[in-house]
Amino acid sequence: MKNEAGQVTHFIGVQNDITSRKKAEHELREEKNNVEIKIQQRTKELQEKESFLSSMIETVRESLLVLDGNYIVLSANKHFLTSFHVSSEETVGKLLFDLGNKQWDIPSLKELLTHILPTSNPVIDYEVEHVFPHIGRKVMLLNAYRIEFEGQYKDRILIAIEDITEKKEQDLR
Repeated sequence: MKNEAGQVTHFIGVQNDITSRKKAEHELREEKNNVEIKIQQRTKELQEKESFLSSMIETVRESLLVLDGNYIVLSANKHFLTSFHVSSEETVGKLLFDLGNKQWDIPSLKELLTHILPTSNPVIDYEVEHVFPHIGRKVMLLNAYRIEFEGQYKDRILIAIEDITEKKEQDLR
């Protein structure tokens, strides 16, 4: 405050105790750091598990497809791509029933696949005989299961396809 001559005669100060606010801010920063560390650890674990599963899928000597709940192909292993002479671009992201010349667009197969996710009932040893593009007439044995890994991916279907053409021909002889 100033007097009539304009000289400062008194001071007014306001003081707030911000100790609790600073403590809360510090605790919040610590919690944020802990959560970020946990997220990084979990992300690393998931990446390692995904890499492990991917390497297993790629080494299987059967054609494998992973579908989402709408029967869109999420992944196809190398064996599938080489066996059917197709590219990943022609397969991944496409509806199973539209692949190739619609060789998988079979009403009874569709019916069986619709029961996998809600009931976990697998499709076992379903035979498909068809003239496939690029590889000709083949008999394929199809098995399909709902994927569940550590309580996740319950909305995915794994399809394993085995070419049994030669075996069928030998059985007929």
